[in-house]
Amino acid sequence: MYIDVHFKYHCRARMSEIEWFYSLGYKIQRRPPAMAGDVCAIDDELGQGGPKDMHAHNGWQSLCWGYYDDSNGNYGRNWRRVERGQVGLFEEGAVDVYETLFGDLEKPAPTDAEAMLAYRRSLVRGIRVLLAAVGLSYKVACTDDEIDEEPRDLMLEGLSDRWVGRGIRNACGLRLTKDAEKERKGAQQRLEEAKGYNHLSDDSEGDEHGGYEDDEFSDQGEGEEMAYESYY
Repeated sequence: MYIDVHFKYHCRARMSEIEWFYSLGYKIQRRPPAMAGDVCAIDDELGQGGPKDMHAHNGWQSLCWGYYDDSNGNYGRNWRRVERGQVGLFEEGAVDVYETLFGDLEKPAPTDAEAMLAYRRSLVRGIRVLLAAVGLSYKVACTDDEIDEEPRDLMLEGLSDRWVGRGIRNACGLRLTKDAEKERKGAQQRLEEAKGYNHLSDDSEGDEHGGYEDDEFSDQGEGEEMAYESYY
């Protein structure tokens, strides 16, 4: 057995908006077919819709996806960061990933807190290996004294909420003390952004990206693009 991993990423800064979407998924090959590992064969299996549907067919499992929603007239000077995204992982899938990569993993008794934490860390490590296979380094906190650290060069979250790290952690059975509050604040930020509370009006002073002076894309000009597709 082995695991195919596929990652498609697009990000392009325009004068008043940012095009951004990605989808990351995997498929456990329990009985590798004759065309195993063939890029064209993998492309034929992937969904042709948006990021949400790309890894939802033919045995593929979505790990996470995200994009800026430009529907309902969300473009031009009135553009807002309407973020959509989800971690599609679940604990059974995390166990399957780990055991495919490293062999059987015995779940300890719930009363053994130290052994259970080590077990949960192992599940997180297996998912991080999938991300690393396509060039993504995402440090996922497993205890309250650790922090999530997103990739430096590619954006997996469209706002400040680190929901990918939290989603991976939660799918692996870990829930930190601060997760509930950060989840609430993230939902509030997405709501405010979608309603335009954080957006400067056309006659307001601000930069060409709607007032995001500290934005990581603020120094990118019209037409600059990052497109990335990886198979492993």
